[in-house]
Amino acid sequence: MKRLLLLLAILLSLPTSALAIEYQTLKWPDLLPTSGQSNESKRPEAAVNHNGKAILQEEGSVRADLDQRQVRVPGYVVPVDGNEETVSSFLLVPFFGACIHVPPPPSNQIIYVTLSEPVAVDELWDAVWVYGTLHTTRTSHELANSGYQMQGIRVESYE
Repeated sequence: MKRLLLLLAILLSLPTSALAIEYQTLKWPDLLPTSGQSNESKRPEAAVNHNGKAILQEEGSVRADLDQRQVRVPGYVVPVDGNEETVSSFLLVPFFGACIHVPPPPSNQIIYVTLSEPVAVDELWDAVWVYGTLHTTRTSHELANSGYQMQGIRVESYE
């Protein structure tokens, strides 16, 4: 009984983050198909509106084994929904300016993120970590098409 009470006291003294979900850290190459799967880009999937011009974006295969994974991914925010102070959905991209200043990357290098609570994004040119559940669901948007979706739980500065 003493051991059980001691264990309970230790668990209660731990910060909640110690008991939280462990997120798998993914880097952008991790979103590309693994060996044995096709890594080839397919024909352009659709025209997207890029600064008033229709351009074609490459479709890339996704990794089905990443579906429903709790992950964290670093990247840059391209706002989709929000206002001047907060963002509620965005495209997460691997490099600054993707989908805005240059043609979009292949769809398997873009994650469409939706947040249950909008977050303040003070400096969009700074990289962020996005935590959440990754899905292998394609999304079409006028800026770019994404091969992945994420239900974002947390966004924090990349350090």
